Amino acid sequence: MKRLAIVASVAAVLGLASLALAAGKLHGTYKTTITSGVAGGVLMGPWTIKFARPDYTVSEDGIVEVRGRYAIRGHTISFHDRTGRDACPGPGRYTVHLAGRTLHFTPLSDPSPNCLGRRTVLAAIFTRVG
Repeated sequence: MKRLAIVASVAAVLGLASLALAAGKLHGTYKTTITSGVAGGVLMGPWTIKFARPDYTVSEDGIVEVRGRYAIRGHTISFHDRTGRDACPGPGRYTVHLAGRTLHFTPLSDPSPNCLGRRTVLAAIFTRVG
């Protein structure tokens, strides 16, 4: 019984360490440029996501469009927009892929019909710039 408790404690600590590591690796600023005419072309141009745990900002051409909080569990990130012209009313869940300086997201669930902007911007491939 004592061994089981020790194994469970070690597993929990390692799990928390990997979550902290994943969130820490994401910290920074990432840029992309949307060139397709999705949504009538209104989203075309340069976009930036800045992660400063637990907060993020999404900017278009230097103007902050969304501020929110994110949470990472394993390779899943949840976005919870709080304020901004393009803020979504509900959370969005994505798989996060970070390889070197390249970041991209795969949607898991983003149910709000008003979140075409978030889904479109997060479909792009981002490059770490800071």
